[in-house]
Amino acid sequence: AENVKAPVILWTRFFEVSPGHFEVASLVENQNQNFGAKSALYRFRLYGAKNILIAAKEGKTFLGPHERFVVYEPDLAASRRVRVRATLEFGSISWTAPDQEKPRILVTNKEFSNDPSGKVRAELHNEGLFAVHNISVAAVLLDTDGNAMGISVSRLERLEGEEKKDVFFTWRHSFVPPPDAIEIFWRVNRFQK
Repeated sequence: AENVKAPVILWTRFFEVSPGHFEVASLVENQNQNFGAKSALYRFRLYGAKNILIAAKEGKTFLGPHERFVVYEPDLAASRRVRVRATLEFGSISWTAPDQEKPRILVTNKEFSNDPSGKVRAELHNEGLFAVHNISVAAVLLDTDGNAMGISVSRLERLEGEEKKDVFFTWRHSFVPPPDAIEIFWRVNRFQK
């Protein structure tokens, strides 16, 4: 694939879920209209004061063409030092066109509640005629400045043609003040396994 652009990392955030354990997430954009990757290696890094690396974790994900998506690691163990920033970087990527068309899925009726901890309900509507399998979904809670203040992930095993289904996201704590906005990102691996 010629003239492909590297993935753009729009932001990376980390949240402490228990002492010394963090969830880390990045919002990534693949700006290539026709090319993605079946599998791409990534590495999260967590830095302390004076730019000292205190934790790292690797993983793999696919990249869909022209897609914004969340890369999420639920448990990054780190020392009890002060944590300052997190980064995400990708290794070399083998670009290719996907095998399947992108499904037409619409996200509607997003609702947040603190009951008693944070919860989001969103409805996914498959506008196509055929079933879609293994849909990864991420909910991002945003504050008034547009910064991520909470991230949760979920999965739908199957969404039939023209079906609507609720997806739920939960947190262990409440959000005070509540989020200003909710963004939902869904993705399906369109590359043959």
